[in-house]
Amino acid sequence: MSGTSMAAPHVSGVAALLRAKDPALNPYEVRYILEETATDVNLIGRDAPSGWGLLNAARALTKSIDSTPYDLSVDNLRTDPVPQANQPTLFFATVTNLGGQVVGNAELQFYFADAASRTLNQLNPVVDGKPNPTLFKYIGSYFVPVVGPKGSLHGRLEGAVRWTIPGPRQNRWWLGVRVLRGATSVPEIKEGNNQALIELVP
Repeated sequence: MSGTSMAAPHVSGVAALLRAKDPALNPYEVRYILEETATDVNLIGRDAPSGWGLLNAARALTKSIDSTPYDLSVDNLRTDPVPQANQPTLFFATVTNLGGQVVGNAELQFYFADAASRTLNQLNPVVDGKPNPTLFKYIGSYFVPVVGPKGSLHGRLEGAVRWTIPGPRQNRWWLGVRVLRGATSVPEIKEGNNQALIELVP
């Protein structure tokens, strides 16, 4: 037998065992453990044909959560394809956990500003590479389901939103993104380089 009718009860059973072992685990931590400890079938990590791999109950029950404070950073801003006025493009960014713990539903917020009407000093008064989101126009958000500790398979993940550049395109654009923490087992956050900025030219 195969398919989700067989997979769902097995996954649910191991999730129940994890919660029985540690009732303090939140849903994001349970998901992280199940996926992180799966036995790879094809490529390392998640892939289209097999997801995260085969459920591995023995490995899951011995996996612990790194208690080091998490430290979310964002980088690798890019667009694909090359943006054209009034044509949709995908705007990508990568979120990385430089610390420990598991963060669920971290939000990547994407922004843009017309470089003809906004200077770098306005967007970034202290010139440290961090955009001022109040001076950008909001494009949209991508929620990263689970960001795991540094060095894990979940430690560095990419998100994207669809964006259409207002036309006619005759100016340069500032593109910005910031990452906001989602759900964690603790309220504290260690602030990393959680904002990034790039200049897009015609």
